[in-house]
Amino acid sequence: MVLERLEAPPIEEVVCGIRFEPIPAFDPILVGTYWAQKKGEFPGRALQPAIQDSASFVFGVGPLRSWLLSADESLILQLQFDRFYMNWRARGNKYPRFGDHGGEVGLLSRFLSEYESFSQFCETSLSVVPRALSIQVSKIDHLVRGNHWSSFSDIAVCVPWLAVFGELANTDGPALNLRFQEQRADVNIAVAVDTAVAVKEGEEQTVLKLEMTATKSVGSYPNELPKLRQEFEAANTIVNSVFEKMIPMEQRKLRFGRKDSK
Repeated sequence: MVLERLEAPPIEEVVCGIRFEPIPAFDPILVGTYWAQKKGEFPGRALQPAIQDSASFVFGVGPLRSWLLSADESLILQLQFDRFYMNWRARGNKYPRFGDHGGEVGLLSRFLSEYESFSQFCETSLSVVPRALSIQVSKIDHLVRGNHWSSFSDIAVCVPWLAVFGELANTDGPALNLRFQEQRADVNIAVAVDTAVAVKEGEEQTVLKLEMTATKSVGSYPNELPKLRQEFEAANTIVNSVFEKMIPMEQRKLRFGRKDSK
């Protein structure tokens, strides 16, 4: 589905990712060579523990994940031996939208361009082309108290399926920590709803955090960007449909504004 365009969307972060068949030779040392080619756009760097599907015991140095960060840290490339992610973070910037619109490049096209560059590097340096196994789209929204909602009972108006908790609450500050996950054929859908404290514009603010993720199996094929684009667009449609069901149109229009449709 395609959501209407919002004047002030509450989007805080968008993640596009591909899990591919492991390439053991792609390690942080080789990432340094790749970073040398990308440091003009991504001058920052950091190391993180690798994302793993299951817990395991490791002796010595465990697998690592490399971050390449843009100057304003709004874009992060995450690279490890079996995954490639790109995160967009608000950082005070206007949301560029997921797809291409009005001559402007959207996040998906930027991600696919970065993944193509990464694939070409792997082919040139290791004689291996990454073979995608699954793709992932995650969107994180922050509904800020005092901006998008005023009280816990008001949250239940904005997100109607939280109404039962509004009725149960005896105070104005209960904590929410809810999880939903379902496997549907080749797609896994995960939704997380939490109250949290976030630092925005130098101030701590209470937010209702909505995180929606669609992970889609895509078989095993090499760098076929048109097919990958279709898979990502399908996953984005699923994530958008979750947001649509959680927050009705009249509430989206009231709290986030509304422009012309996408």
